[in-house]
Amino acid sequence: MGIYRQPLGPDAPFLERTAHRLYSRYGEQISSLTLVFPSRRAHLYFSEYLSQQLTRPLWQPKAAGVAEIFSRISGLTEANRYLLAAELYKSYKKNRDTEESFEHFYSWGEVMLADFDALDKYLVQVDPLLRNLAALKNIDSRLAFLSKAQRAAIQAFWKNFAPGENGRLQADFASLWSALLPTYYDLRQALRKKKLAYQGMIYREGAEALLKNGFDFGAERFVFIGFNALNECEKTLLRHLQQEQRAEFFWDCDPYYVGSKRQEAGMFMRQNLADFPPVDSDEAPGEAYSPFAEKKDIQVIATTSDVLQAKLLPTLLGEACGGEPLDRRTAIVLADEGLLIPTLYSLPPETEALNVTMGYPLAQTPMYSLVELLIRLHRGARKTENQPQRFYHKDVLALLQHQYIRMVAGRDARALCSKIVRQNRVYATAQDLLPEEGSRARFPVSRLFALLPTPSDFLALLHSLMQAIATTETAEDTLDSKLRREYVACAYRALNQIADALRECEMKPELPVFLAILRSALKSLRIPFEGEPVAGLQLMGILETRTLDFENLVILSLNDDVFPRGEPLPSLIPYNLRRGFGLPTADHHEATYAYCFYRLLQRAKRVRLVYNRQGGDARSGEMSRYLRQLMMECPHSLTERSVSYSVTHTPPKPIAVEKTGKVAEILAEFLDNGQRAISASSINSYIACPLKFYFAQIARLREPEEVDEEVGGRTLGNIFHRAMQAIYTPFLGKSIAAADIEALLKSRPALMALAEAQTAKEIFSDEQEVAEIARNGKLFMLKETVLTYVEEMLRYDMRRAPFAISGLEAPVEHRLHLNNGEAGSAVCFKGYVDRVDALPGGIRIVDYKTGSSLNGKKMKLLSVDALFSEKEAERRPEILQTLLYSSILRRQTSAAAVTPMLLFVRSICKSDFDGSIKLKSGAGYAAVDDVTPLLPRFEELLCGKLSEMFDLALPFVQTSEAETCALCPYNEICHRQL
Repeated sequence: MGIYRQPLGPDAPFLERTAHRLYSRYGEQISSLTLVFPSRRAHLYFSEYLSQQLTRPLWQPKAAGVAEIFSRISGLTEANRYLLAAELYKSYKKNRDTEESFEHFYSWGEVMLADFDALDKYLVQVDPLLRNLAALKNIDSRLAFLSKAQRAAIQAFWKNFAPGENGRLQADFASLWSALLPTYYDLRQALRKKKLAYQGMIYREGAEALLKNGFDFGAERFVFIGFNALNECEKTLLRHLQQEQRAEFFWDCDPYYVGSKRQEAGMFMRQNLADFPPVDSDEAPGEAYSPFAEKKDIQVIATTSDVLQAKLLPTLLGEACGGEPLDRRTAIVLADEGLLIPTLYSLPPETEALNVTMGYPLAQTPMYSLVELLIRLHRGARKTENQPQRFYHKDVLALLQHQYIRMVAGRDARALCSKIVRQNRVYATAQDLLPEEGSRARFPVSRLFALLPTPSDFLALLHSLMQAIATTETAEDTLDSKLRREYVACAYRALNQIADALRECEMKPELPVFLAILRSALKSLRIPFEGEPVAGLQLMGILETRTLDFENLVILSLNDDVFPRGEPLPSLIPYNLRRGFGLPTADHHEATYAYCFYRLLQRAKRVRLVYNRQGGDARSGEMSRYLRQLMMECPHSLTERSVSYSVTHTPPKPIAVEKTGKVAEILAEFLDNGQRAISASSINSYIACPLKFYFAQIARLREPEEVDEEVGGRTLGNIFHRAMQAIYTPFLGKSIAAADIEALLKSRPALMALAEAQTAKEIFSDEQEVAEIARNGKLFMLKETVLTYVEEMLRYDMRRAPFAISGLEAPVEHRLHLNNGEAGSAVCFKGYVDRVDALPGGIRIVDYKTGSSLNGKKMKLLSVDALFSEKEAERRPEILQTLLYSSILRRQTSAAAVTPMLLFVRSICKSDFDGSIKLKSGAGYAAVDDVTPLLPRFEELLCGKLSEMFDLALPFVQTSEAETCALCPYNEICHRQL
């Protein structure tokens, strides 16, 4: 018999008591009944309870929903939401002179359809309600069937639309309002021809048929179990069956809230009991037994975050269950369905069986984000005449990095991401996005970037992609894989319904419009998780708890703006008119949720009510009004407590990395004839912070590479260097005179073409993509900046001509010896010198800089020793690099004199700029025309620093200069307090 008590006590679950009473009354004849429940879950629980009453097998009673009964009477079938939206749009366009697109209409068309649904379910006379003010000559006479208070409410609304006083907003509303009535009738006529309807239309057709002609139910007898708020159509059905003496009613309520008119929880139930009294007198409140009054352990728990509520679940469930198994006697109820995923991941490990029955927003799942990224990719694609379709790199990278794409095309997706960044492609064509040959990806990634001219093509892509995602196997059947299959199944069904609806309505929208419809449709979907309702721990939303009883309850997110939700019901019918014509308002909404709350508590024994007192994300942090009401009025003593994070601050410990094991092996790769070489930037990095060098060169923690599409930075520098190399390449090994440079400056179109070509090559890896530069504002500015820099550099060089160019982007390679006492121990150095000029008696090392010189500060050096200082203010990385090149080239060329030059392009237009390095001398600075006297000390300090770098006895430690860490990409790893 399981965990349930026999015989039944007065506090037994409502559905168990109902099953017991019906079986006691009808015995085996119970099979002839038709049971009507407010939910499928209620029927399943009832069947389980009924089976426990039986001594031998019998046929299960037939179960039906109210919608099913009305469908039988009306002969209509409910259409899917997308077909309804399409048909409504056609009717709306027909009856209102507007060019509004289906894309825009879809977002609010569902509100109009919901209003029509409510009008029908509450049997509202639509002509008086939807008629405009001009046609209402006399409201009192036209609306005589309404009460005086109702007519007053309607008059208060319409007086704002008196003729001659309309503003623009009122005029727009009046125009829309005048189209509602013909749209309503036209929609119903169109649907009726197809034997289809929306639910309210089915209800109204059925109710009106009952009122007019009745309906032959044969010998069928109905039992209505566990209903609360009834609309007028439902009341019509119940009255009809009541009059024919073929209906019984079982109401689930408690005298605590039904007996007091102050309790909104009993608002509907008081009327139901009066109109449709139960057969058994002791089922009616009054002097009847009150489960709500029984002793209960109720605790109210305030937390400091939403996620913390979920994290508390193991503790709360342990308290509520007292060590007993987590079975169907226990339920977790989420007032905020957005907590579903955190809740699933916070359940205690002893949870053996779990049943989830609630709707979760598809918009909060990876499946929706994938469709959103695909839509963004194809809506943002560029297609011009004589050029292939191109996709913006951010859209491409976001899609390729999505977790589902990585799952079905991991290797190909990673390779394409790397290719886009490596080639710095701001825009990529489908040809650029082809995977490598021999790809064995589960889904061919090239399909994501194929031309999709029609909605059918896009749907075909989504279908095949979803199939690949759903059928991808993982090592274990984890929670993630189960959720993934639910996400895909929900979206897949919606796609098919949308396609069927458009085809049925003969609508053929253009792709952009279809994508907007698809986005709106998927955003409003909720995933109906299904499980085994009569087994395991129950996890549900508040509305799914109707008719069910649990001994142990944990209810989360009992904040006032979550439960009940504070936003008004979306409607085109203003509040005064809704109230005047008897449509449900916010009061009905609150009464419905109050009933769910109190009914859920009435038979529970141990209850934990949790809310977030901190608020945030537009939430107030106030507990639900029902919770506060419970604390103030209920007969039970509630325990209150607060739970918050325990945050302690532990000062970070300095990081020191010993040069042993793998670290020592990697360092050895730089030495002698090893596989790796060191660069000037690596040396500067070590001087600034040895730990930074370790992260970058030993641990190889790379900064995330990104496509650079902005003016300035790495892109600007690369293009400028390429442009200067291209300009001077014809003069390599020759003397260049001022007249040669002047001729270059006069051929501005050629310089512009060169700047465009180098920009296109850098951005698109293709010099032929120059046409895109004129269309893209950022790229146009980038090209213009490069052209300006090139012209300024040529003017600067013209003032110093003649000179001979002996090297452009010249590779430099040299072995730098260490001072570690080991013969032949050296580190390999490699680099590139921007330009080497041959001068009488020596050479000039030219290093282009597109950054700022900080008013010449970067060209001034206190001393050679300062180059190796740990202090950020003294160190000059640009000068160290130039001196390093000077030292190596002086040895390799036997030049008598070496002149280092730092040409900051932003400063060369100034008349006093000469590009020389300035060394501190007395009270001022003197230009360094020949670096030779400085090199002995420089080389001594350099070898000493390199020896320290490769000394295995000295660990890599972080700098003591906090200023150095300000812009360091690794400061979050070493936890430097800035």
